[in-house]
Amino acid sequence: MGKKKIKTLPSTKTTKNIVCTQTTSSNHLHPVWRFDMLDRTGEFAFDYTSPNFRHQEVLCKLIEYGNMTWGEIKLQTHDKKNKTKHHYLDVTKLSFAAMQRIKAKHLEEETDALFSLALQNKLRIIGVLRHDVFHLVWYDTEHQFCPSTK
Repeated sequence: MGKKKIKTLPSTKTTKNIVCTQTTSSNHLHPVWRFDMLDRTGEFAFDYTSPNFRHQEVLCKLIEYGNMTWGEIKLQTHDKKNKTKHHYLDVTKLSFAAMQRIKAKHLEEETDALFSLALQNKLRIIGVLRHDVFHLVWYDTEHQFCPSTK
């Protein structure tokens, strides 16, 4: 988190100490991967025991991204286009199935922190990004959690 500063505000006869938290960017930090929020059921289940789970792709990308900073990750684009490859999700563009999983996991309060990591083609990992910590939640093989419009 950010550094805390104590400000003294002059009043008519007394002073008050107010603690302010400075928000700092995590762009210079490397990702911390957390697996504490995985959704193991439903359409976007992060079920690593499934025969369809692409273990090697997931592990290789997490290692690759783990050697980058969040700033470097967020700057990556698709091919030669300027569309960002990894980004926060707009809750108004989420699929009905995605909204159902958010409700099932009781993550309605986390929708401002939903972040999509592109692994390959349509394959995405969706999670909650708070500062430098990425809580992996969903595994989206067909880019249907937040479908793109072309």
